Amino acid sequence: MPPASAERAREIIARDFNAAEVKRAVKNGGIIIKEGNPGRGTGGCYLPIQQSSSLKTPVIILRPGWNEETLVHEFTHHLRFMDDTRGGLTRTSHKLNERGEWVPFPKREENSASNLEEAATVAESLVRIQSPSVGVNGYYSRTSAHGDTPRQRYDHDRRTLAPEKPMRGRRAEKQVVNRFDDTSISRLGYYRPGDNASNYYTERKTKGTLPVANRPVRKKRSDMTKTTSGPIGATAMKSYNRAYTKAKR
Repeated sequence: MPPASAERAREIIARDFNAAEVKRAVKNGGIIIKEGNPGRGTGGCYLPIQQSSSLKTPVIILRPGWNEETLVHEFTHHLRFMDDTRGGLTRTSHKLNERGEWVPFPKREENSASNLEEAATVAESLVRIQSPSVGVNGYYSRTSAHGDTPRQRYDHDRRTLAPEKPMRGRRAEKQVVNRFDDTSISRLGYYRPGDNASNYYTERKTKGTLPVANRPVRKKRSDMTKTTSGPIGATAMKSYNRAYTKAKR
């Protein structure tokens, strides 16, 4: 990646994700971000670690001329796949083995999981970016709720998900969970045959098969108000080897 593009990518990630998220994103070998051809009709793609591939480091490929939303979309995919402190809607809907490698479901469920993965990632990207993109994410041509045109549906979701200002960290995750059902993108049914994102999400919630967050237990702080010394209260980041996720231009 050219130095100017690399610097711009670092600035966007540092602004749209907090330090804890970036730390989790680069653990266990980190991630490669580069410019190149992500595939026909796409602005970017994310290649996760897959059981059926020799790839051992996740890769984001951005088409030259990429914008903020494309990078944030693909980086969010990475967090969804790699950050096991996430759960439910904010963790990837795809099947992962014990090593965190992507293992595809049978075709119909894999397509359903793909619809949910993309919809949830689009939603979280809209929570995080500083301003809506000039171009509309291509997935909005495959939804119909909350507007007659892709532009109207995209703008509705942005207003719904970030009504005042962008968010990051756990606040961004909670906003997606709280408002996902109110978005147009939640009806995404791009991958077929399969269920749309909303229906598959509801099915997984009902069955209790959504991913569970692995949150470390925080140690309790000692109560310094009970000490007898010192001042009181003192505190002493279409094959099974395909680039799974694609940001539609």
